[in-house]
Amino acid sequence: MIKAYVVGIESLYEGEDIEIRYSIYKEDELIGRESFYEDYKKPILVTQLAIQKTLKELAKFKQEKIELIINDGSTYSLLEETSMPKNQEAIKLAKVTRRKLKQFNNLTLVNVSADHRQIEEWDSKITF
Repeated sequence: MIKAYVVGIESLYEGEDIEIRYSIYKEDELIGRESFYEDYKKPILVTQLAIQKTLKELAKFKQEKIELIINDGSTYSLLEETSMPKNQEAIKLAKVTRRKLKQFNNLTLVNVSADHRQIEEWDSKITF
């Protein structure tokens, strides 16, 4: 099984770069890790962009079972269509992100934001 831990770190000020990090593990062995910066995006979009960037890296593992692990309840709700923001840009990007997620047959999106133990594990895997 592949586990991918993802985070999009928004900037505090408009115009500053955002940071995207992901760590990919196969059977608890680190097989990929990256941290890079992108141009400023609105905070509501950052996690979705991080997911999309990570999916590009996960494309080579499409045939395997994948867990994509995030710590962002609002993005998870948006992608699961259990809540909708008023921001039209976020809604449009969510449609694109959902379409990209559906290209993976064995992918599960996991939100750890409600479980303290899972947050600690997520943080230890994504911090480098």
